[in-house]
Amino acid sequence: MSAKLEAYQKAEEPLPKKHLAWELYGAGMENFGRQGKAVSLPLPKPGPNELLARIDSLGLCFSDVKIIKAGGDHPRLAGRDLAQDPVVIGHEVSVTIVQVGKDLQERFRVGQRFVIQADVYSKGKQVSFGYAIRGGAAQYCLLGEEMHSAEAGSYLIPVLDSTGYSEAALTEPWACVERAYHIRARPAPRPNGLTWIIGLAAADLGNYMLGEGFDYRGGPRRVMMTEMVGPVASMVRDHAFRMGFAVEETVVLSRFLPILEKRRNVAFDDIILLGKPRRNLIERLIPHLVKGGHLGIVCPDLMEQKVQMDLGRVHYDFIHCIGTATSVAMDAYRGRRWSALTETGAAWFIGAGGPMGQMHLQRTLEREQTPRVILATDTDESRLEVLKSRFSSLAEERGTRLIITHADSVTRRLVNHITDNDGFTHIILLAPFAELAEEAWQYLGESGIFNIFAGVARGTKAKLRISPVCTRDCRLVGSTGSKIEDLRFVLAETEAGRLATDRVVAAIGGISAVREGLTGAAEGKFPGKVVIYPQLDFPLTAISELEKSHPAVAEKLEGGRFWNRQAEAALLEQMLK
Repeated sequence: MSAKLEAYQKAEEPLPKKHLAWELYGAGMENFGRQGKAVSLPLPKPGPNELLARIDSLGLCFSDVKIIKAGGDHPRLAGRDLAQDPVVIGHEVSVTIVQVGKDLQERFRVGQRFVIQADVYSKGKQVSFGYAIRGGAAQYCLLGEEMHSAEAGSYLIPVLDSTGYSEAALTEPWACVERAYHIRARPAPRPNGLTWIIGLAAADLGNYMLGEGFDYRGGPRRVMMTEMVGPVASMVRDHAFRMGFAVEETVVLSRFLPILEKRRNVAFDDIILLGKPRRNLIERLIPHLVKGGHLGIVCPDLMEQKVQMDLGRVHYDFIHCIGTATSVAMDAYRGRRWSALTETGAAWFIGAGGPMGQMHLQRTLEREQTPRVILATDTDESRLEVLKSRFSSLAEERGTRLIITHADSVTRRLVNHITDNDGFTHIILLAPFAELAEEAWQYLGESGIFNIFAGVARGTKAKLRISPVCTRDCRLVGSTGSKIEDLRFVLAETEAGRLATDRVVAAIGGISAVREGLTGAAEGKFPGKVVIYPQLDFPLTAISELEKSHPAVAEKLEGGRFWNRQAEAALLEQMLK
């Protein structure tokens, strides 16, 4: 390592008086920066309980594009007046501490490196980094108490000095991919929660049973029952009596539901339906589930009708749709409860050609439990060629059958052929289109998991035949963001050399390239991630073009095509002032 690079890593160089930041002043790209450029701002000074961090690398995300489009109307900005109080986007970052507030001298030091868990909660509210907290589309940022000393601990995760800046920053999106395979449904209604049990008119409620597990960890502490008679109602009342609370009972669902729809302050952890739901009942009930809520359908009868499911709520609010074809209510919770891939399974990645799709494929093929067959589809032929060149040989090494094809080529005949008529155990939706979910849902096999991973807008409805949830133990789940343990795990895998997070990098640029990089991400211009080096100033450059523009950097690429820490070091060596 050269003296210049070592001084940079240790943060020994003098700090500037000003720095560049991409502030967002309102909705739309025209309000991103000033006159299409980053804004020059005074370098912030940390208070006694603050840290000043240098942004070493920033991964651009489609979520950043959504913030720019929505401006102050974005859900995580809660009507913030951006003209008066602008935000700085960017949440996939690797940072180095360059100044430490006087009250933090014993905990932190100049030169320490961190990645940031972006989903920050402070005083019971979500104040995410790159949203409410000024993020990484800048050269420097302040890290306050909510980042390093929150109720849940620190959202700053230490990084080894030997770890590349890009590979560290990209652990954040990789953690989101990791989270998709750790989704677990509850084994029972939420302990201490609010459960609503509904008896449907056509059901013979005398034949239904509650089953074991309703009192798991004490069971719910509030229960509402509507149109309920028979053994289930009696057992629920007995549970309530033992736990010391009264069951709230309503008589007629058709009268109570409109009242509930006007009372927006009532939401349930679990809603359990006994019997065959009417056509629009489920779509009317889903808005009354809390985040992480479970909708359980207990229906021995075949349901032919399609239900309009709000895919956005499933994705963003982690709504679980579960069911059973028995007449035992708790059997709805006993089916397949988690989303990990299996060696005997068959997985389908819809929209696999984008950055997140490539991460899913890479993770799937590099893990010990690789499915026996993988279908990867996209609508862009050039992206399909990238997938073939990147993953075909790896799949062959792992003994996995990998089919990469255009989305229009998927037919019942193809699915039956590659899955031996079993259907898919996992379908991951990576493109935010309801029609893709409607088409793919029919190909889910026994005990299959359908994961809405793409950032589908709330209110996006898909018509799904809900019967497989009961008759085949299929699960509809959603996944967004990550937990801090996912980020720690991915970082550990990266630093141990078991995961190359930056193999997905398709383009790089300096601080001035943020706007163009986000436009490219929005338009799908690059078959991978765009990584920004805020301390450098050079135009957006595709990895495939480095041989022309930066031959000394291109020489360090892995296999002549993949970004890595060696190429990054060559870039920094060449371009740091």
